[in-house]
Amino acid sequence: MQENPVVRQIQRAVRAAIPQGSQVVVAVSGGADSMALAAAVQSLVQEKYCRAQVVHVEHGLRGQEALADARLVADFCNQYQLPYACEHVRVRQLVQQEKLSVEDAARRLRYQVLYRWLDRLQADYLLTAHHRDDQAETVLLKLFRGAGLEGLAAMAPQQGKLLRPFLNLPRTLLKSYCAIKNINYCYDSSNADLHYSRNRVRQELLPYLEKYFNPAIRQQLAQTAKILQEDADYLENLAAAKLRELGSRQPEGWILQTTGWSDYPQSLRKRILRQAYFYLTKSTLSYDLTESLDSLCLDARSGRSVDLPQRIRADYAYGELRMGKAQSQQHSSEFRLELSCREGDSFQFQGKQFNIKLVEGSFPGLQLPGIIYPWALVAEQPLCLRSRLSGDRFHPYGVGGGKKLKDYFIDKKIPRSTRDEQILLCTPDRVLGIFGLANGAWPLGEYHTWLLVECRSI
Repeated sequence: MQENPVVRQIQRAVRAAIPQGSQVVVAVSGGADSMALAAAVQSLVQEKYCRAQVVHVEHGLRGQEALADARLVADFCNQYQLPYACEHVRVRQLVQQEKLSVEDAARRLRYQVLYRWLDRLQADYLLTAHHRDDQAETVLLKLFRGAGLEGLAAMAPQQGKLLRPFLNLPRTLLKSYCAIKNINYCYDSSNADLHYSRNRVRQELLPYLEKYFNPAIRQQLAQTAKILQEDADYLENLAAAKLRELGSRQPEGWILQTTGWSDYPQSLRKRILRQAYFYLTKSTLSYDLTESLDSLCLDARSGRSVDLPQRIRADYAYGELRMGKAQSQQHSSEFRLELSCREGDSFQFQGKQFNIKLVEGSFPGLQLPGIIYPWALVAEQPLCLRSRLSGDRFHPYGVGGGKKLKDYFIDKKIPRSTRDEQILLCTPDRVLGIFGLANGAWPLGEYHTWLLVECRSI
């Protein structure tokens, strides 16, 4: 008997999306689209094409109706021997805490659960049942919010480990599949609530556009999204390559070289900035803040900064943009460690390993990123590692005379945001050196033993 063309089309779409041998997490709400996805994946599991875990997220918004949805999904999984899990989340609590819409809070909590399962199982992919109608609705919603190219490109068939096998298929086809396969599904009564923007687009705007402007508007909007997605992918790849070229990823954030910033196209510059922020926060940077960051780099005025969401701060100085957690969150403004300078002492401090040696003989040369100093001048004095203090002065080796440490940092173009991070080797009245930056000078004389403090990052 020849397979029904609807069934064949659905099965083909899912098979094409999932590499053979994969383990997948399948998000199943109980609606027609997600039940069609669960059934199609189940047929592949039966063939031993892949392995699957079904996850249902109950949002705590619809009472007994939502619990009935969970039971329907559980019954399906029991019938077809699919592993099943149900997790309950508290959407209204997050709405109050974060001042989000119900839709945004539900989406955030839902994906948190789904990605936790992905990590827990070390699965290869997460599958959702977004379809062509969802794509059309998303394009319109993004347009109303003033989105750019990436926003209007809407959803991609694959986004990292997230797969959307049905993105090019209409909702009607998924319902037909359920009818042919005798798959029960539920109806979410909140879909009729026109308080939600997506419901108004789905039930009022799209039918109006179909009736009075274009009967194929859903297909055309999805096609537009696909075209824009291709362009967006190309530009994002260019931006990623340029970010790798100009940027240096540090434990605390990004250091971005911005010399000649105005030579790059504005579109590329903004994508670089948005990508750097996204890598730090997994969140999208707004249009206005992207503009502010771009202006910061173009103006090239050292000492200026922009505060960003999630306690991220961007500081510009001397052709570099440093983007990371606000300094007050990274470390205290002052730090200090008293030293016991015995040969062979080794200790860790501020993410670095320090080793102390006494070197006999004539001057062995500077030892950056360590510091060397005549032992006779410091043997009877207490030594410490510390951050800079107000009034510090520094006389670098090989330079005639000293100056305020602040002025030295300015001359060396050390960004203000990192000056308090510099580790100094000091006596009570002298800065002997700045690790990784400069060795201090000493009075002329004959010296035969040298204190060497080696330093390396750990």
